[in-house]
Amino acid sequence: MSSDTSFLGYSVPVEVKRCLPILNKIKDLQKIELVADFVLAYLAGGDFTEEMFNQICVDLDFERKICSTLFTGLYYVLRHAIRNRVKSNGFKMGLEELKVPNKTINQIWKAYLKRKEELELILQSNSFEFPTLDDLNWRVDITISSSTMSMALKPSIFVEMKLSDGSVKQFEMSVLRFHQMRYYVAKTLKDMQDLEQLQILKLDK
Repeated sequence: MSSDTSFLGYSVPVEVKRCLPILNKIKDLQKIELVADFVLAYLAGGDFTEEMFNQICVDLDFERKICSTLFTGLYYVLRHAIRNRVKSNGFKMGLEELKVPNKTINQIWKAYLKRKEELELILQSNSFEFPTLDDLNWRVDITISSSTMSMALKPSIFVEMKLSDGSVKQFEMSVLRFHQMRYYVAKTLKDMQDLEQLQILKLDK
């Protein structure tokens, strides 16, 4: 990820945006630490029951819906931090851009540091080490003629991918296949976003 890009990505998740007004109103840093610890325990695979969540709402003196919004927003923030192995400066810069107070940022980071190593080991053990995309080049070729047609003028798209393991993958597709690929990539990304939201829907019940 580019150093100019927040660890939250180019587009801040809507769950984080919804959380910000609530997060910025909390003056008691112990409450922020309480929620952050709860989220981190959940990310580490700890038990998560409705009774536990209700107790958190009581301790924070917040309505259930507000607690759900706050928990979900911090869940996205801390999960992105773990996945990107973000460092202190990157974490603070990312939240400062969202106008989160410095004291609040420091409190969340302090809670995160306590379980950072444990969470990264869990992430590593649950991850598949597939090569990532380092570079992508493409061009449009025009077939002027073929063995059966003197003037074909048929476009095709040639793609070359360079992966992090040093391998190079090349393939060619028709314009129709290219549009099909675009559709399925967009559909897959949408399905992934929907799946990410399913695991926290029970908070709103």
